Amino acid sequence: MSGFSRSEGNRALQMSTYLRQHVHPVARAVDALQKPYLCAMNGPATGAGLDMALLADIRYAKRSARFAETYVKVGLVPGDGGAFLLPRLIGLTKALEMFWTGDFVSAEEAERIGLISKAVDDDKLMEEIYTLAERLANGPTVAISLTKRAVYQALRSDLMSSLEAITGPMGVAASTEDHMEASTAFVEKRQPEFKGR
Repeated sequence: MSGFSRSEGNRALQMSTYLRQHVHPVARAVDALQKPYLCAMNGPATGAGLDMALLADIRYAKRSARFAETYVKVGLVPGDGGAFLLPRLIGLTKALEMFWTGDFVSAEEAERIGLISKAVDDDKLMEEIYTLAERLANGPTVAISLTKRAVYQALRSDLMSSLEAITGPMGVAASTEDHMEASTAFVEKRQPEFKGR
């Protein structure tokens, strides 16, 4: 097998540079978010567009939406985090099938395999995602943020390390006004009124 020609090497370098300078910074910024990142998918999502959606913590989609990892159809590889994210969401075998075929899956299938959290009627998408966003915003936001961090750290760790790592966030969460309010509300048999502190 021969090596790259000069022009092929230049194209490879250009693509690598483009990814590092223009595409990957978005994935890094999203990965650094401490708050919930919700995605409303209102149409087809393919290739890098799907990879960007995979960065979200929770994805809702219109029933008419479709999804495909289409890189293979243009002789490319998933370059925006898809190879890392998709197998973690839907499993190795199904992820490889999507990567290698570039075939579309429906919103119903995407929900069944875990690619999206929920398929909703087309005219209800934004109402549903805003309802979820409002619910999270009105919840114990410190605990939600700490939980997000713990879950993502655990995905890159093992059980014993995760158990040790959660002790600090649990102490922080237990000292919040929200926790004290929730405990009091439980005893008083009422809904807690969270303040995000």
